[in-house]
Amino acid sequence: RMEALKIVNSLIISTMTDVLTPTPLGFTSGLLDTLSSTRTQLDVFVSHHKSQLDAIVATGGADRARMEASVTAYMDRLESLESEDGAIRKANVAKRQDLERKEAEIAELETRVRTEGGEHIEKLKEEEEAARLEAEKATAARQASEASKSSSLDLLTKSTAARQ
Repeated sequence: RMEALKIVNSLIISTMTDVLTPTPLGFTSGLLDTLSSTRTQLDVFVSHHKSQLDAIVATGGADRARMEASVTAYMDRLESLESEDGAIRKANVAKRQDLERKEAEIAELETRVRTEGGEHIEKLKEEEEAARLEAEKATAARQASEASKSSSLDLLTKSTAARQ
């Protein structure tokens, strides 16, 4: 834009100075030279900026294609992650159900152990009590036997001593 303004200003200044030499068509030769020079500068300016715009459009198109490919890749990755997440959630649900089933089995076994174990413990206590009573009877019988043996020996010793 600045270049266009410079060109217009130079045209105006040239026109003012070239008005003094008229040509057969009513234009001065300086004006015609200035118009030709300005037209050339304008063509160079337009072609330069057109090539810059074409490069920007080409780059923008390439950038757009690259960005679209990137977005497509991210969308594919997102779908993959969502699929993996779904599979992980299913596996977690299956593991949770398996865990709950095993916890129920453990609770059932604990109840069974308490019930059957309690009955078995009671039976063992009864057997222990019977064995203790029998041991006490055997101990009492042995003590009575020992006492009887001791008194028999004393009597025998006294009777043998009395005979002598």
